Amino acid sequence: MHDDGRVDAGANLDGIMLGQVARSGVTKPFLQVAGQTTTRASEPTWKSFWQASTGWKREVRFTGVQHFSFFDLQAIFPQLAGKLPNVPVTDMIGTIDPARSIAAQRAYLTAFFDQWLRGRHSPLFDGPSQAYPEVKLIP
Repeated sequence: MHDDGRVDAGANLDGIMLGQVARSGVTKPFLQVAGQTTTRASEPTWKSFWQASTGWKREVRFTGVQHFSFFDLQAIFPQLAGKLPNVPVTDMIGTIDPARSIAAQRAYLTAFFDQWLRGRHSPLFDGPSQAYPEVKLIP
């Protein structure tokens, strides 16, 4: 998105920012999706990116999720836990029900890209959601 003008909107799923974009930000719509423990205070690249970005931006924080909740592991780990000893499920994906987390992720990402690529407004970014109370909008 930073280097290719053809990209009209972007999202980051709980990852660190790499390279120049961490310092210069972006000018187009951006959605920061965060697990429970990664914040602008704990991840310096998020803070500098956020401060430098001038386009529409929102951060959504998922309560009860960890970093690997944004991978296929969220659906796979609970199944492995029943077959392999010592699989650290909550350390890897958190305490939220995986199906619930995946549904919320799909809803917010779809709403974001529908809004910025298709011109369809979504109330999910207007304030707290009754449908997904585990997702918080971070100013």
